[in-house]
Amino acid sequence: MSGSHTAKAQADLPFRKRSHDLDRTTLREPIVSAFQHHTIMAHLALTSRPAG
Repeated sequence: MSGSHTAKAQADLPFRKRSHDLDRTTLREPIVSAFQHHTIMAHLALTSRPAG
Protein backbone atom coordinates (compact mmCIF):
# COMPACT_ATOMS: atom_id res chain seq x y z
CA MET A 1 0.00 0.00 0.00
CA SER A 2 1.14 3.53 -0.60
CA GLY A 3 1.34 6.20 2.10
CA SER A 4 -2.11 7.74 1.66
CA HIS A 5 -3.83 4.37 1.35
CA THR A 6 -2.05 3.11 4.46
CA ALA A 7 -3.08 6.20 6.45
CA LYS A 8 -6.70 5.76 5.33
CA ALA A 9 -6.66 2.06 6.22
CA GLN A 10 -5.14 2.85 9.64
CA ALA A 11 -7.74 5.57 10.27
CA ASP A 12 -10.54 3.05 9.72
CA LEU A 13 -9.17 0.65 12.35
CA PRO A 14 -10.00 0.84 16.05
CA PHE A 15 -7.26 2.56 18.08
CA ARG A 16 -5.88 -0.64 19.60
CA LYS A 17 -5.44 -2.29 16.19
CA ARG A 18 -3.62 0.64 14.57
CA SER A 19 0.10 0.59 13.96
CA HIS A 20 1.97 3.11 16.13
CA ASP A 21 5.48 3.87 14.92
CA LEU A 22 7.20 5.56 17.85
CA ASP A 23 10.79 4.96 16.75
CA ARG A 24 11.37 8.62 15.89
CA THR A 25 9.49 10.04 18.85
CA THR A 26 11.49 11.94 21.44
CA LEU A 27 10.59 11.69 25.12
CA ARG A 28 9.28 15.27 25.11
CA GLU A 29 6.64 14.70 22.38
CA PRO A 30 4.41 12.17 24.21
CA ILE A 31 4.67 14.15 27.45
CA VAL A 32 3.59 17.37 25.73
CA SER A 33 0.74 15.62 23.91
CA ALA A 34 -0.44 13.96 27.13
CA PHE A 35 -0.70 17.29 28.92
CA GLN A 36 -2.69 18.71 26.00
CA HIS A 37 -5.37 16.01 26.21
CA HIS A 38 -8.55 17.20 27.92
CA THR A 39 -9.10 14.07 30.01
CA ILE A 40 -5.64 14.21 31.54
CA MET A 41 -6.05 17.90 32.30
CA ALA A 42 -9.40 17.20 33.98
CA HIS A 43 -7.88 14.38 36.03
CA LEU A 44 -5.02 16.61 37.19
CA ALA A 45 -7.42 19.39 38.09
CA LEU A 46 -9.63 17.05 40.12
CA THR A 47 -6.80 15.32 41.93
CA SER A 48 -4.94 18.52 42.79
CA ARG A 49 -7.84 19.89 44.84
CA PRO A 50 -7.40 19.57 48.59
CA ALA A 51 -9.64 17.05 50.33
CA GLY A 52 -12.20 18.38 52.72
